[in-house]
Amino acid sequence: MRTSKKQLMAVYNEKGLNSLYAFMKRNKITYTREVYEFGLQGSRNTFSGYSDFLDEKTDRNTLHLHLYSVGVKSRKNGYSYNIVRGIEIKFK
Repeated sequence: MRTSKKQLMAVYNEKGLNSLYAFMKRNKITYTREVYEFGLQGSRNTFSGYSDFLDEKTDRNTLHLHLYSVGVKSRKNGYSYNIVRGIEIKFK
């Protein structure tokens, strides 16, 4: 049975990214993933690039998803900031 992109997005929206990976493993769906970093969380350029990435129209074998931000603390000045990341999953 072939799973659709709509089914995968339903699993992701309901239970999250780890459940999506488990669902794909359980249904023997092969996939590759690539992580994209967009920059600092407070930047307007970062936000526009990130929102374009999420809203981009993809083919039926590609998903663009939000991946949680990475918290970084500077050793030099002690400030902490977040780097916004997105993930692209291509499945077969």
